[in-house]
Amino acid sequence: EISKPSEHKMPTPADALEETPQESSGDKAMATRLEQDLASKMGMHGIEITSQERGVVISLKDSILFAPGQAELSDGARQTLDRLATQLTTAMGGEPRPIRVEGHTDNTPITTTQYPSNWELSTARATNIVRYLVSSHHFSPESLSAAGYGEFKPVEDNSSIEGKQKNRRVDIVILSADAARQEPPAAPIDTPQQP
Repeated sequence: EISKPSEHKMPTPADALEETPQESSGDKAMATRLEQDLASKMGMHGIEITSQERGVVISLKDSILFAPGQAELSDGARQTLDRLATQLTTAMGGEPRPIRVEGHTDNTPITTTQYPSNWELSTARATNIVRYLVSSHHFSPESLSAAGYGEFKPVEDNSSIEGKQKNRRVDIVILSADAARQEPPAAPIDTPQQP
């Protein structure tokens, strides 16, 4: 006789991908709730929240997180991320949602030993935020990813100082179900049996 697998399982980010008819309105409601909570608890200086097709996007100016040309989190960045992590957890209501942290730069070239190009800088910034959310706030590593786009996904024209400032950002994206389906699935991990 073949035994049936247990019906009880731990929830994973994939469990949150069951699409509902209210999905887009749910993301808009989450964006509005986050915006209100963040404005009341930490102000909105340097933070912009939008609901997009790919999900809820929290854009943080690089100047509130990093020194110019650096990827190490500043003390102020840690404080901002501490408050933001609490609000993210509350806004998601305990539901596991995939989150992608995206680093972006302006088009000013960087050539240092540590960061030969803006790709390395933007990727290091995103990765440091992911690492901080996992180590300090116990976000599930399976639900987080980091991406670095360098200067190649600008939101403004890089020909002005204001445009460059807007392009230097980190986007924390709470992925919509459709966007999350585009992410590669995790393969099952075989764990060795203890004797």
